[in-house]
Amino acid sequence: MVITDTSHKILYVNPVVVANSGYSADEYLGRTPWSFRHGLVEWAAMEEVRQLLDGGVAWSGTMKMRQKSGAVCEEEITVSPAFDEDGRITHHVAVKRDISIIQHLQQQLALTQKLESIGQLAAGIAHEINTPMQYIQNNLAFFDQAFADIEKILVEIAKTGNLSASDKFSALLDTIDLEFLLTEIPESLQEVQEGIKRIVTIISALREFSHPGSSDRVNTDINHALQTAIIVSRNEWKYVAELDTSLASDLPPVPCYPDQLNQALLNVLVNAAHAIAKMQETKPDRMGRVHISTYHNEKWAEIRICDNGCGIPQNIGQRIFDPFFTTKEIGKGTGQGLAIAHNIIVHKHGGKIDFSSTPGEGTVFHISLPLLNPALAHQQEEEGLSDRPDSEFVLPRSNYIYSPEPDKRA
Repeated sequence: MVITDTSHKILYVNPVVVANSGYSADEYLGRTPWSFRHGLVEWAAMEEVRQLLDGGVAWSGTMKMRQKSGAVCEEEITVSPAFDEDGRITHHVAVKRDISIIQHLQQQLALTQKLESIGQLAAGIAHEINTPMQYIQNNLAFFDQAFADIEKILVEIAKTGNLSASDKFSALLDTIDLEFLLTEIPESLQEVQEGIKRIVTIISALREFSHPGSSDRVNTDINHALQTAIIVSRNEWKYVAELDTSLASDLPPVPCYPDQLNQALLNVLVNAAHAIAKMQETKPDRMGRVHISTYHNEKWAEIRICDNGCGIPQNIGQRIFDPFFTTKEIGKGTGQGLAIAHNIIVHKHGGKIDFSSTPGEGTVFHISLPLLNPALAHQQEEEGLSDRPDSEFVLPRSNYIYSPEPDKRA
């Protein structure tokens, strides 16, 4: 516990603060909490927290702190103003705990979940790699035969000085279609290059997706993260749907954990593919479609993932983000995909995830990520769905909208 005055100077720290930080109580007194976070938390973020507190608003979130030993720990903090009988602020009381070990365990769990996702997609990814490998192999077999024929021509050229007088050379040209070889070899080389490029793209996406990531937020290209998720999940959706994108070219970088964001986007995208596959069980002639778009406003980077799958029945809408809840057959779903996505978007990034759906027609998932200071995202004014641009998927009027409360999710 830390108590400060109205100018944010520390008046009191309890023994647990002293034991955890390595500083003595005297080293705390008279200083501001910000001085122990210098270089670890952006000044703008600290200033926004300070303004909230000065306005009498409580704040909760996580911030890093430097211990006396130089080690950095992650703290979960709740700061509340204390008022006198006239309603004036007299102090600020902060209750905090060191969650560094919990953060480490969560990172390990997130990596395990990512590797599990890759394991589940392994057969499809292997197929995606096998396809370009197959035509690379076929073209190499063609090169082998083509260069064997060319070798015969070169050998004959080396033997004879006057090719026009060589009956053997003329007969050789009759058996070898040189014009065909000169046309097909460059085209086959182009196919090989495209195949190698395709394999490199898949491997790069896998490597990026499986990277353990950093404990710090980094500015991330959301459009690139979506492209990575699309590549990794391609075998899930390509047999049931056409996928197109409309990604904002002016989307600014978003401060986030790229590895965790990749996991969340993959989970939502795979969920869309499964919803379309389920729809096609009863409507096999209906072509599935997934449309992904991005845009932004002053505070948020927005992602919309639309599908024309089976939709979400209204009686289960409030449960789809619950851990272990699934409507799939035993062995086909763990009920963790959307729960993990919700945890990553809301609790790890201070963002929002909600959806609108019409059963039997489709679902639109909306993901919002704060462009500035993720710790304060839920203190900012919520922006309604009406602020979002119209979707290409126009759901019937019978659709419903569900926005989970972030503080009611584990």
